Amino acid sequence: HLTFTARTILRVVIMLSVAVHTFACFWASVGITSSDQKSWIQGCFGKPPEDVGAYRVYSMSSYFSVFTLAGIGYGDVFPTHGDRIETITATMLMMTSGLVWAVVVACTVTVIDAATAADSAYRQTSDDVQRVVRINKIPAKLGRKVAFYFEKFHEMQAGRGTRRLIERMSPDLQERVTKMVFDDWVEDVDWFPLLSAQCLVRVVLEMDNLIFIPHEEIRCERTICFVRRGICIYGGHVATKGFTWGQDMILNNAELRKTHHGWARTFMELTVLTRHDLDEVLEDMPDDRKAVRRYAIRLGFIRGMVRHARHVRNHAHRHGHFETREKKKAFLDAHFAELAVRSRNDPTKIWQGQLTSITKRGAVAMRRLRQTHKELLSVVEDGARSIDTQITELEKTLEAVGKSHRVFPSMPHAPKAFSQSMPVGMRL
Repeated sequence: HLTFTARTILRVVIMLSVAVHTFACFWASVGITSSDQKSWIQGCFGKPPEDVGAYRVYSMSSYFSVFTLAGIGYGDVFPTHGDRIETITATMLMMTSGLVWAVVVACTVTVIDAATAADSAYRQTSDDVQRVVRINKIPAKLGRKVAFYFEKFHEMQAGRGTRRLIERMSPDLQERVTKMVFDDWVEDVDWFPLLSAQCLVRVVLEMDNLIFIPHEEIRCERTICFVRRGICIYGGHVATKGFTWGQDMILNNAELRKTHHGWARTFMELTVLTRHDLDEVLEDMPDDRKAVRRYAIRLGFIRGMVRHARHVRNHAHRHGHFETREKKKAFLDAHFAELAVRSRNDPTKIWQGQLTSITKRGAVAMRRLRQTHKELLSVVEDGARSIDTQITELEKTLEAVGKSHRVFPSMPHAPKAFSQSMPVGMRL
């Protein structure tokens, strides 16, 4: 788990320790085994080696190795004059120390360069900002905001580095790392789990990072936004790290999408995915495109029904139809009776009209929606058959207890014919 810088520093420390120890042992052995009574040990301590002690000899040898390795050379420890063996040994140690020290310097330069490489671009950008502010006479307050923005932009590059690293991995590693790193985002978006692992990886790689300054309006049309850091106000909610919005960007009808805009209170860092980027990914993956399309139809149907119900409720409130329980029941009975008459004349009119208002995608989309309509009708008919018996039993029970009203209006036809004449929304 060590970084490149930590590994390089550790390698340099180990190399220096081994070199100093090796040189010290070699230099001490020369002084101890010297046949001449006047060795470097005798000249340094004024005693023969056997009277000095191994610890003092090793410490002085290490001292000699360090200043020889560093190229300092204080001159208090030196080969005995006239001793050929000590002179040759010291010369060899100095030559070897020069090579070792060159490697140490090269490693140190590499570490410093790697540590400052990421900051060099930021320093250049900072200088450019100062120059632009000075040349164009931009106010100091605005200039500080611009400089602070680019400082945050520099900090944001770490997120992009993660996705660039994933892009260079093998497909299997991409799927595993994406699932581990971006698992929280996948859980926040309901239709992300419907995508295959390969499609999810491509979607993550298409994401981008954006930064907003305090008091800036966040306008992201048809875009999923994941808050990485900062605080903003969105739709009456305080959005902090981990908040997500824009999941309904897959809906084509703008009236069914939430159109709130955020308002940054601090510096905001967002990771975003636009609808255009999503379409480019799904274009090459038909199965995932169908899964997203099915979810969009289901979401659009739900929001369309909610929107219609809200419209009916607002209309009723404006005209006083909900003032009492009797007026509310009479209004709803009349409304559903009108829908039943319209659907009996043309069973697909209301359904197709709702889908047309939801999609607005032209003839191609209408063919797909009609197919979906047929599938939904078959599912609803299967459910209607199973509840026909329960409806009949319920009507008999109500009649038995003397109820003056019925659950449904009188049915002139068989239950199956009645269920087919109802709009899909009422059947559901």
